[in-house]
Amino acid sequence: MIYQIWWPRFGSCPDMERGITMATILADMHQAHKARQLRIQQAAYRELTATSSGIDIVEPVPEPEPEPPIAVIETRVPGYAFNIVMGEICSHFNVRPEDLLSNRRLNNISLPRHIMAYLLCRLTKYNTYQIAPKMNRDPATIFYAFKKIEGDLERYREHLDILEPKLRGLLPRP
Repeated sequence: MIYQIWWPRFGSCPDMERGITMATILADMHQAHKARQLRIQQAAYRELTATSSGIDIVEPVPEPEPEPPIAVIETRVPGYAFNIVMGEICSHFNVRPEDLLSNRRLNNISLPRHIMAYLLCRLTKYNTYQIAPKMNRDPATIFYAFKKIEGDLERYREHLDILEPKLRGLLPRP
């Protein structure tokens, strides 16, 4: 099986939507790689023994028993809450996800980005160190955005009053 690595900004992975975790996908890829390497080694061994002088083809090396798959039990797909929050922020502020994750500093993009960081910190189990790589930012930047919104809640109250109840209904309880 061939899998592409999906990042949160490109949407969700079809396998992850079916509940297959990234760890399971990577374990499958690792097993397929080991099987390919074994077949290559066996073919090289057969070719080497067939062309050697005076030696007939010998029986192939028996395949080792496959390792049991790694059992990964996970209740939620990683990045699920992040994608929900980003989708709601994009629809509320009418911005694209690419803009939220970009390096642009325009106010019509930085305000939604700051509110997104604030809501991710408040409504999910993520901390600034987990949010930062998903938003292509430094943890200190996420902390700054959180403190900026938290420090002037009255100024951003109209956005937060719309977004918070909607997201509380959509997000799983941490």
